[in-house]
Amino acid sequence: MLALLGLAALAMAALSLAWPGRSREAPPPDSLYASEPTTQPEELVTPTALAPAALPVRLVIPKIGIDAPVTVKGLDPSGAMQNPNGPEDVAWYDFTARPGQGGNTVFSGHLNYHDYGPAVFARLWEMTAGDLVEVRYHLPDRQAGLPEGE
Repeated sequence: MLALLGLAALAMAALSLAWPGRSREAPPPDSLYASEPTTQPEELVTPTALAPAALPVRLVIPKIGIDAPVTVKGLDPSGAMQNPNGPEDVAWYDFTARPGQGGNTVFSGHLNYHDYGPAVFARLWEMTAGDLVEVRYHLPDRQAGLPEGE
């Protein structure tokens, strides 16, 4: 049992050493979009409330050049998570929390793709704590109580 705990601690130490440049900087507090915080709980900014019908439609990560469509996915009949639609698509799973609303949210995308090459998340390893991650939403017309176009 102690050997397993020692191996787990060693793996965590190796992981933290393999990702240099990690810091505890807070994300920009005045972002216009809901973003997943990458900081410790005491540093979190209160997320903005979204209408229940709001769905994520784009994931934008300027640092690594991502501006990708998001499709809503769930589980297939066998209980496995459905795959993103292709190499440049990001999937958000509707059985997880809506981004920015608290709780864990799950996005997936490919790192590379057969007969395509580097895919949407190919540069994800370059991210560091505090990097901006924007999740853009679509509010169905009139449900949010706003005139069309606002």
